[in-house]
Amino acid sequence: MPRPPARPRRPSQTWAKFVRNQLVGTIAIDFLTVPTATFGVLYVFFVLSLGRRRVLHVNVTAHPYAAWAAQQIIEALGPDISVRRLIRDRDGIFGSVFDARIGKLGVHQCSSLRALQGDAPITRAIETASTGRVVALQRVGGLHHRYARRAA
Repeated sequence: MPRPPARPRRPSQTWAKFVRNQLVGTIAIDFLTVPTATFGVLYVFFVLSLGRRRVLHVNVTAHPYAAWAAQQIIEALGPDISVRRLIRDRDGIFGSVFDARIGKLGVHQCSSLRALQGDAPITRAIETASTGRVVALQRVGGLHHRYARRAA
């Protein structure tokens, strides 16, 4: 009697398990802006641990710069937190001073835009000049605007 065909071997771990394993030792950083009551802007710097899903560090400044952001990473990590990977965007605030400081820590930097092949998370068509003139679309009762091209 012939043998039944051999079933293909399953990989040693599933993709979901692989991703979960990589989260340990990975942090994500970003800035967000907060408008103040006097129409100023404050910049909030977040450091998140993806493996533990917790906020490691938050700080606020009115004038962010690369050396300040680099110091925030040092304060966030401390001596007892081991980090192998850092996920961040390509914001201009993360300059050469920031990159040098992270490099000395032995942390590999990943840009979130590389994962998206340089596109935005929600893609939309490119609006060329031939599409029409630029118009402002009101958001939040006119406090914010989104700009798009519309045919004349």
